[in-house]
This record gives sequence, structure tokens and C-alpha cells, in this order.
Amino acid sequence: MSLLYQALNMGGKLRKRVDEEERGEREGHALPRDTRTAPLSTCHNSPQMEYRAGASLLTVRREQAKTGNLQEGRGKVAKRGAINGFSRKSKNRLMRTLAGIKKTELPCFVTLTYPSVYSDNPKDWKNDLDKYLKRLARKFPNVSGVWKLEPQKRGAPHYHLLIWGADFTELLVYTVTAWHEIAGNGDENHRKWHAGWLNNKPCVSQVEKRQGVFWYASKYMSKPIEGWENVGRFWGVFFRDRLPQGELVTLEVTEEKAMEAIRYMKRFARLKSRDYKSLTIICDADQWMNNLSPPPLEPFFPTA
Repeated sequence: MSLLYQALNMGGKLRKRVDEEERGEREGHALPRDTRTAPLSTCHNSPQMEYRAGASLLTVRREQAKTGNLQEGRGKVAKRGAINGFSRKSKNRLMRTLAGIKKTELPCFVTLTYPSVYSDNPKDWKNDLDKYLKRLARKFPNVSGVWKLEPQKRGAPHYHLLIWGADFTELLVYTVTAWHEIAGNGDENHRKWHAGWLNNKPCVSQVEKRQGVFWYASKYMSKPIEGWENVGRFWGVFFRDRLPQGELVTLEVTEEKAMEAIRYMKRFARLKSRDYKSLTIICDADQWMNNLSPPPLEPFFPTA
């Protein structure tokens, strides 16, 4: 291969990389600085540490084996099967979404219920939620969050939401009125319940501590779903681009460093001993990275 051809080939790769960076910066999701400076020839398969700064999500990937044909499988998108329940994988995706939020950003917790008379068509439930979220966005331009659908003991659907970007008092007043107009069906007790006037707590509460996010998620938002079919999605993110996520940082490391990190992560998460090619845990990501990222430090065993 001629030197001229090699130079042209490398120049094409570099130009493509610069174009991707410029496009990412225009769209508001530029590549992390550490990844941008990584060698072009190894970034697709080299060992990496990836975390959300100021959040609770850490991923470590070991070196991936190279394939003979790099084009193989490119352009194919895996299709998900029919949604028949709240699977373990779906729960993990929900928890990881929440773990990527900055620890300093505390949401409001919202519960939306239906009166004694309600539709038994899941499409109507989703339409009601869609109306609520559209009104919510008009009231609070910076709002974002996560919703979860589940059945009450009486079989009626209700929603749990974690909402960022809305003042607690204003959100309570708005929700009591808006949700009653959307789903109240003229039942005055429906409005009173959401306002907290029936010897109950109001439908909106302020999460006071970071641990509260995961407490709500584990108690209310991660419950298994039984007895419902053809409901569609049981949880989702609204206005994802506004979520107060920590900045995504990616560092390239040696294979030995990646294996060392995964070994500590398995011990921390009390996982079975196996040969993980990649591993993600919920932890104090900044603390872990300060101790695990290069240059090598003393062996470190995090406790939180």
C-alpha cells in the first residue's frame, strides 16, 4: 500500500471524525473530551471506563474481539418483541436511566389515579397521560421526567412520575386541576384525593434526598406487573433531552485496568464470579473514577 494511499485514507477518517464532532456540538451532545482525543484506530474496540459525572452510573468495558468484516451487521437494528410485562431488563433500563441523573437534582414525585368509573382501554390511559404531559410542558418549559404505569389493588390503572424542572407548589396546584379535567370524569372525590383533602397525602411530594429517588423507584416504580395484557409500554421518559443527566465521560484504559475495575465492581455489587466482558453498576461514580481511573492507584474498595 503506497504512502499516498495511507495518507488519504487516514485523512478521510480524520475528516469524518471532525464532522461527527461538529455535528454533535451543533446538536448539543458533543463527544466527551477524553473520547475525542482517543486514537482513531482503537476507539471502536479498546477497553473503556464510562460514567456520568456527578451521577451514579459507571460502566467498564473490556477489549472487544475484532471481526473479519467490519461491515457485517452494520445498519441492522434489533427488534424488540411484544411487551408482555415489566421484565427484568426493562427494570434495569429504568434504574440506569435514574442513575444517570445528577445527584444534586432532586425531582417531585407524582401519583395520578382514576376515579371509580374509568375506561378499560389501555389506549385511553396512554392518551390521558399524553394530554397531561403536553399541558405540563406548556406550564413548565424546562420540565422532564420518568413515568411508570401499574394497576391498583382494585384493578384501576395509575401512574407514578418523577418530574424535574417544576416548582413543587406550582406543580401540585397544576396537577390537581389538570388531571381532574383530563381523567376525573366529574367525580369531585377524585379532585379532593389528589389535593390531599380526604385524610391522605396530596398527589405531589418533593423528594428531599438523593436516596429518595431510588427509594421511590424501588418501592413504587419497579413493582412487577401482573394480570395485564396488551397494555404496551409500562414506563417511559418524557422530554429526555431536558433530563438533568451528568455529563458522559469516556476514558480509554488498558485491558488490565478494565479487568481490575470489573473485579472491584463485582465485589461491590455481590455478583457471581464470571468472565464479564462489560459491567454496569449504580454507585458514586465520581468517587469510583477518582480511584480507578489511570494512573493506577492503591487497591480501593468503595463502600458506597
